[in-house]
Amino acid sequence: MLQGVAHGAAAGEEDAPPGADRWVPSLAAITGVTFSDQNGAQGSFLLDGESADPNAPQELRPPRFRGDRVVVPYFGGAVELMTPALRLAWFPRLFVTAEVLPHFASSRVLAVDGAPSRIRGPELNTVLAVEEDAQHYQTKGVGASEPRTQAFDETTANGQGMKEVAEVDQLAFGAKIGGAFAFQLRGRQLRLKPSIGWLHYKLGVKGLLVDPSCRPASTCTNVYQREVDGTFSLKTAGFLRESIVTGHDSGVFDAVGPGIELEMDTARAGAIGFSIFAGIHAYYIPGDRDITFSSARSFSDQLGNDTDLAFWKTRISPWIYRGIVGVRFQWLGEGG
Repeated sequence: MLQGVAHGAAAGEEDAPPGADRWVPSLAAITGVTFSDQNGAQGSFLLDGESADPNAPQELRPPRFRGDRVVVPYFGGAVELMTPALRLAWFPRLFVTAEVLPHFASSRVLAVDGAPSRIRGPELNTVLAVEEDAQHYQTKGVGASEPRTQAFDETTANGQGMKEVAEVDQLAFGAKIGGAFAFQLRGRQLRLKPSIGWLHYKLGVKGLLVDPSCRPASTCTNVYQREVDGTFSLKTAGFLRESIVTGHDSGVFDAVGPGIELEMDTARAGAIGFSIFAGIHAYYIPGDRDITFSSARSFSDQLGNDTDLAFWKTRISPWIYRGIVGVRFQWLGEGG
């Protein structure tokens, strides 16, 4: 193996790689994954309009913190231009590359508390709590489910909670500048390509809070009792405040860092050369890496004049790592 590398280091005319004396443009199909860490935090408060100090917040739901490692696959394309090679050992040449990187990213749940959606009773397959009377109650329980005869409270209601969801935007861009060093190994023409790269991408974050407040606290919706004639009459009146608070924000990040690729020529058809390559890159994000946002909703109802506040924060790790494999199509020129 060392003999093959040493042979490639001897810069003789007969060892020059194809296209060494000309500018070589190329197109590549690339795929791989990027992976990085991110952390989420969330909290919520109630500003009680009837408290002694209406500006003193009360905790609405417990705060949550959670980290996550995000692995994002991509499949894209790259265009590259290499300079003519110098007639020195390893035939050094420069190259520049521009990349378009469509991502196939799924949503990642960071901080989470419960299973927020919409408030429902604790039974299976119930309608929305705010629609119970409209959907279910009839003076005679014929052709519909019976109205609620068992109360549920704030603690047993389904659909309450809070969460933070992050998703990488579908399109990212990259660029590289570096050097290519050619050598032969066991009859194969290879290039080692160290570089400095740039990566540009966008991360969107959404937040959701769903919280029930009831009066009385043990009875979130109306409760009925069946009469002897089969009809239903109101037993206990309940009141539900279904607090739904949403928010969203996004951040655009630019990262730079080193990388290295190993490329091997595989075939040639006329002026077109074919090669395969693989590599790994590391990118550092300088500056602010936080996405912070909040949202509020005010109420004036049987429970009083209150405001629910929710906030979310996502912090991105300073380092992003990226693996890459691809196939390249080079224009080597006739007889190059």
